[in-house]
Amino acid sequence: QRLLRLVGDLLFLSRIQSGTLAMELRSTDLAAIATETVAEMRPEAQRKNISLALSSDGAPVFAADPTRIAQLLGNLISNAVKFTPEGGQIDVSVSTERDHAVLAVRDTGIGILATDQEQIFERFFRSASATRQVIPGTGLGLTITRAIVDAHHGTITVDSQEGQGAAFIVRLPLLPEIGRAHV
Repeated sequence: QRLLRLVGDLLFLSRIQSGTLAMELRSTDLAAIATETVAEMRPEAQRKNISLALSSDGAPVFAADPTRIAQLLGNLISNAVKFTPEGGQIDVSVSTERDHAVLAVRDTGIGILATDQEQIFERFFRSASATRQVIPGTGLGLTITRAIVDAHHGTITVDSQEGQGAAFIVRLPLLPEIGRAHV
């Protein structure tokens, strides 16, 4: 399964670099995607006795690729579970700020060194903390997440301090257009 995921991730990145990645933009309900993704990730969190909560004041239906949005949220939650010690907390929220849907994943995990934060979205980058604690991963999840956000003309930011958890905030423009777009 890990090998298949790695090959899939590498193919995804290859399509981005070659400009052949197609986004299937259609009406997307971010709150519904968040609800489904949190439910899918809950067993993984429960195995580590991590509380995984979702709050949503909703976001209007807007044009996005729901499969890719679910992938980016899955990546963020999976990382939060991976880097949060047993008994921790992960909060996922969906909201709207002006003309953007906002998706946030906050955890009480090990945090990210300030020096690593500038590099965490680079392909194959592994933080010093992840390497030191032998936390498995390929260093591709956040690269893919950023590519999906970029393909939607959005932004992703991280706020973290080592030992104090991390917050990833994704802002996606509420696009009304529906169609097919290449990245």
